[in-house]
Amino acid sequence: MTAAETDEDKALNSKYAISIARMLGAVVFCVWEDIVAIKEKMILVFVCSLNEVYKNKHQGLKSPLEEAK
Repeated sequence: MTAAETDEDKALNSKYAISIARMLGAVVFCVWEDIVAIKEKMILVFVCSLNEVYKNKHQGLKSPLEEAK
């Protein structure tokens, strides 16, 4: 992650956030452009997906992506 002073930094940060979310098992419906453009509803869905992963991990459940394996 960087300070996001340039558009390139914002794109790299957004791609990194989505990559980490996918590694955690989140189902990601948005693309990095949605985050850079600050599309509020898409960011809300992204954060809700991360929240679902968090809840499932603490309840001992598997994420939808882990169940599919």
